[in-house]
Amino acid sequence: MRAFIGRLGFSAATCLALLGVSSPLVPPTTTNTWARNLYAADARLPVRVFARTGLHLGDILWTGSRFLYTAEGGRALVLADPSGRTQGNLATVPANGGEMRCVLSPGSHGFPAGDVFCHASANQIYAVSLATGKVSLFAQLPSRQASDGALAYDAVGAFGYKLLAATGGSDGGSGGTVFAIGSDRSVTKVGAYAGPGGAEQALVAPRSLGAPAGKLLLTIDKHDHLGRLVAMDATGHVQTLAGGLAFGLDPLVMLTRTPNLPIGAAAPGLYIADWYSHNVLFIPASSLAPYAGDLLLTTERRGQFFVLSPSSNGAYHLASLATNLHQPDYNFEGAVYIG
Repeated sequence: MRAFIGRLGFSAATCLALLGVSSPLVPPTTTNTWARNLYAADARLPVRVFARTGLHLGDILWTGSRFLYTAEGGRALVLADPSGRTQGNLATVPANGGEMRCVLSPGSHGFPAGDVFCHASANQIYAVSLATGKVSLFAQLPSRQASDGALAYDAVGAFGYKLLAATGGSDGGSGGTVFAIGSDRSVTKVGAYAGPGGAEQALVAPRSLGAPAGKLLLTIDKHDHLGRLVAMDATGHVQTLAGGLAFGLDPLVMLTRTPNLPIGAAAPGLYIADWYSHNVLFIPASSLAPYAGDLLLTTERRGQFFVLSPSSNGAYHLASLATNLHQPDYNFEGAVYIG
């Protein structure tokens, strides 16, 4: 397997040993990305079960007062209190046959406050009112390719302060297309990304992340393997930032506080939706303090954590984070940081 992180060239055996796999292969140095150093952090992150939901979790979202869960293949947006205990359904969307991810409306640039936008498997973009549970079809992406629900809001402005949705997914063919959706419900194509595999999650990099600031970051895998992190700019140009991760990539989240989003009664920290166990896992913010401001990523399978962080000389570091997880397998599908 070819494994690479940024411009750092290292052996596949080294990378796969880090990922818990052995390999005799040694690839050539790669040259097209920005993370310069790979290392293992010393601290072991304490992960505990936060909530046992009974759901095949596909995503988790914090609204400022409650959690929202979605289940893979389900149509319901399930409410949970700050302790993670489910409280019934907020709403049920008309159709969803796979993974559905949701983001909060920014309440600015023409988008209404108090709504949640969800990207369903057949590329419907639904708007759901947090106050009433009313569901409306906000937009329909012009693609017949199935999706894993990758959706983000451009708070930086590089894409014109629009929603960004990527088609494709782990089992949705090879590659996919990114579309921008304006507050006027207009849909425009931004660009395409190549396979193998397809997009799982999306996030627009903030200015604090340095070189990729303002670009759309996509985590990509193929059947829970071949994990990659790519960045697409507003012209549709795609750059691979990291690749060759044996167990795929899925959740990604900035370890920063979301502006104007109350912490409320939630415990500060990272919340991870695990499809395999149906549990929400939790890491306290105090344990993540050394990585404040960094980009956290996890593999889809096997429960592996990484952070990408800028350094003072303009290079980037990728750190593998040790945890106390001990089960033979996990299937992470979403994450949210409350700080």
